[in-house]
Order: sequence, then structure tokens, then C-alpha cells
Amino acid sequence: MPNLFSLPWGNGFCRALLTTVLVCFGQSRSVSSSRLQPRSVSSSRLQPRSVSSSRLQPRSVSSSRLQPRSVSSSRLQPRNVSSSRLQPRSVSSSRLQSRSVSSSRLQPRSVSSSRLQPRSVSSSRLQPRSVSSSRLQPRSVSSSRLQPRSVSSSSRLQPRSVSSSSRLQPRSVSSSSRLQPRSVSSSSRLQPRSVSSSSRLQPRSVSSSSRLQPRSVSSSSRLQPRSVSSSSRLQPRSVSSSSRLQPRSVSSSSRLQPRSVSSSSRLQPRSVSSSSRLQPRSVSSSSRLQPRSVSSSSRLQPRSVSSSSRLQPRSVSSSSRLQPRSVSSSSRLQPRSVSSSSRLQPVV
Repeated sequence: MPNLFSLPWGNGFCRALLTTVLVCFGQSRSVSSSRLQPRSVSSSRLQPRSVSSSRLQPRSVSSSRLQPRSVSSSRLQPRNVSSSRLQPRSVSSSRLQSRSVSSSRLQPRSVSSSRLQPRSVSSSRLQPRSVSSSRLQPRSVSSSRLQPRSVSSSSRLQPRSVSSSSRLQPRSVSSSSRLQPRSVSSSSRLQPRSVSSSSRLQPRSVSSSSRLQPRSVSSSSRLQPRSVSSSSRLQPRSVSSSSRLQPRSVSSSSRLQPRSVSSSSRLQPRSVSSSSRLQPRSVSSSSRLQPRSVSSSSRLQPRSVSSSSRLQPRSVSSSSRLQPRSVSSSSRLQPRSVSSSSRLQPVV
């Protein structure tokens, strides 16, 4: 057989041909083409352990319509989720029913939104333990239409010690602003135990206009009794208001029925004094009064006096129709011991 390389034409041609054939056979074993199914593939429509796409159900996924353990999307029901329509343990969205949620229509333990019923909530239409809004019925609430244990709001108050504006029914309630006494009802900056007055009152039981510090006094200015009441020339033991009062010790505006209240109208408590020139057991009147039990227009110093002029009874007197035990008011009063318009000298 002749040598192919010795041929004049085959030396270069055969060498190139053989080289090409050898190269082709050498790389036929490892080929890279399509339609391959190796161990590691990254494409679409995959279901491996860790995937991040849509319509997936692995352990850790973040997408939509997911139900894994930790997800943050919409329509989720995992343990920790923050989206809408969620029911996990910790969620903050709308229509949530988890332990800690802050959104609308929520019912978790701690929520602050609207229409909430958790333990601690501050919104509207709430019924948790601590709430401050409107239409609330928790333990501590400050709003309108409130009926909790401790409330300080505007109207409809009927607690034990209340002093507010109208229709209040909590146990301890105070009204307009900066009130911190046990039983107080006034306008602003009141800090006594039982007080109902206008401004800056700090006695145990006082309700008046300014500078009152007597035991049982209620007048217009420079009064210093223990128990004082309100607007002008009023002096009951522990009440002072305008008319129609019915609490024990209350001082407020209208329609008050707590234990300690002194309001404006319809008062019938144990010790009350009303609109003008009223003098219960211990009262003093217009100006510069500092006796133990005095109530009159000017310079009165008897033990128990109450009226307009020259009155010296033990128990109070007032203007008209008064019959309480220790009450003095303007009209429609029915306490135990009362005296009337002028020149009163009752036994008790």
C-alpha cells in the first residue's frame, strides 16, 4: 500500500482530514445541546426545594396566593404575615384575626384601628380593656357615651365621683381639662378630693370660683373652707351648683347622678347648695368669710347660717321649696333640713 503521505496530493489533505476526524471523535463523548436533563437545571415550571416564582408551594416563598410558614403577600395564612385578609399570629393589615394586628376590622390581642375588639385598642367602636375613643365600654376610657370604671369625658356621667358636663356614668370621671382629684367636677385645673368649681381649685372638698379654703364654704372670692361650692354665694357642706342636683357630692353642669356630684340643675343629694344665696350646714357667702359654719351675704359668723340676711339657723336655708337634710338651692329642692328666703331660724 502506498504511503498516503508520500503522495503528492495527499500529504496535506490527508493530514487535515485525519485531524478533523480525530477531533470529532474525541469530543463526541461530551456534547452540549438541547433537551438535556442534568442534575442542576434552572428553567421554568420547576419544582425544586428552593424556588422563587409564582404558584409555588415550597417552605420559604414570597409571592401571591402562598401558604408557607413565612410569607408576606395578600390572602396569606402563615404564622408571620403582613398583608390583607390575613389570619396569622402577627399581622398588620385589614380583616385580620391574629394576636398582634393593627388595621381595620381586627380582633387580635393588641390592635389599634377601627371596629377592633382586642385587649388594648384605641379607635372607634372598641371594646378592649384600655380604649380611648367614642362609643367605648372598656375599663379605662375617655370619650363620649362612656360607661367604664374610670372615665373622663363630656356627657352622660353617672359614676361615684364625677364632675363633668352631662350624662356621664363612670366611677371616677372628671370633665373639661386637667382634673386630677378623687371627686371633682369643674372647668379646668382642679386637683381636690371633692371639688367643683371654675379654675385652680385644690381643696379637699371645694367648688367655687377662686381662693376657697374653708371647711364648708362656698362663695365668690377669698373663701378658705374645707368644703366649698361654686358660682356665687353658695355654701353647702359638700356640693355647690345651680339647680336640680341629686348626687351626694357632685358639682357639674347638668343631669348628674353620681355619689359625689355637684352640678347645675336637678340636684337632690345629701349635702347640696344651688344657685344663689344658699347656706347649708357649713357655708359662707359673698366675700371674706372664714367661719366654721357660716353662710350669708356679708360679715356672718354663726355656727350654721344660711340665707340672704340676718339668718342664724343650724341647718341651711335657701330661696324656695327646699327640704333636704343639708341642702340649699334655688328651686325644686327637697332635702331633710332646709330653710328659705330670709329671716330663717330653724331648729336643725
